[in-house]
This record gives sequence, C-alpha cells and structure tokens, in this order.
Amino acid sequence: MVSRDQLQEAIAQFTDQRNDRQRQVRGRTLRPARVSGWATSFTGTGEGRAELRYATPAPEFAVSVFDIDGAALGGEIDAPCRNDGPQILVCTAGAVTVRSKTQTLELARGAAAWVAADGGPLRLRADEPAQLFRATVGI
Repeated sequence: MVSRDQLQEAIAQFTDQRNDRQRQVRGRTLRPARVSGWATSFTGTGEGRAELRYATPAPEFAVSVFDIDGAALGGEIDAPCRNDGPQILVCTAGAVTVRSKTQTLELARGAAAWVAADGGPLRLRADEPAQLFRATVGI
C-alpha cells in the first residue's frame, strides 16, 4: 500500500513534469508541415464531383477529400468507398449533408462523423461550397 507521503511526492513530481512540458509547448511556434511524396488521383466525373485520393505512405489507411462546388451544389453526389471498412468524415469548409443506409447527418465546418463499416455507400449534398475529408482503412 502507498503511504500518503509517497502519493503526495508522486503527484508533485507529475505536476512538475507536466508544467515543464506546458512551458516548452508555450514557447514553440507551430507551423504546418510540408508533406512530400503523397501522390494524388481524382475519381468521379463532372465539375465538383471528383474525390481527390491521396496515396498515403502507409497502406493501413487512406485519405481523400471532396471539394464540392460549381455544378455539384444542390445535388447529391455518390461517395462510394473502395473498401468495406469504417470511415471518419471531417467537414473543413461549408456544410455537407451526409446520407448513409441508416441515417442522414448535417456536418457543419469543424464537425466530424464516424461511419460504421456497414454504413453502406454514402451520398453527399452541399448547398454552398464545401470541403469534406474522409479517412478509411487501407485501400
């Protein structure tokens, strides 16, 4: 069993270490990293209907982005996935309505959604220019 003094000493050490890390982080300037070596490919047809897929450095996951604008605004876009795994969707601009087999969800800028592996093919709709990122298990 740990004594009260040992517990207080452990808490003090933890707090000091955490405060040191916070001071280190506060003094740093964060900049976006340049990602080199990520090839891209478009899928889909028509203006604003393409999904830009990134060739990630790890085969265990895949990342793509939908830039919805132009002729695609106001209409539904098919967003099939190349595999049957789960998906994470993140809306980074505008607002997107996402429809799966079981539900419809509105994602505003900054919102994210989890789509289960059995969520089925997705359909996307945006009434204003929008951007939606999708992360999935490897292709």
